[in-house]
Amino acid sequence: MTDLINQNTIDMLRDLLEAGFGEVIDAFLTDTPKRLQEAQSSAACADLAALERATHAIKGSSSNIGATLVNFHASSIVDACRSGNLPDPVAAVSALIQAFEQTKPQLEALK
Repeated sequence: MTDLINQNTIDMLRDLLEAGFGEVIDAFLTDTPKRLQEAQSSAACADLAALERATHAIKGSSSNIGATLVNFHASSIVDACRSGNLPDPVAAVSALIQAFEQTKPQLEALK
């Protein structure tokens, strides 16, 4: 199973950003639920282009902060949308939301 967070990325960010580290975590924790809502709506309508846009943003931000499991699921959705082969977008987004909910407490504890 994929780890929830990449500690090396966290350590690097903390060293680089120092006092601003918590703000970056807060921004991710605030922005991601909005993107997840967009992804849910897009999945419900089977709008793969909109789903790709929402999950692409999550893919980038989760990679930047080391949210490994969130990034794994977001990347999988983006790739599937691009290939046009996402048989159950609602289930894919549900897995992404679950990954975020699992990761969120660990990120909150890092602030």
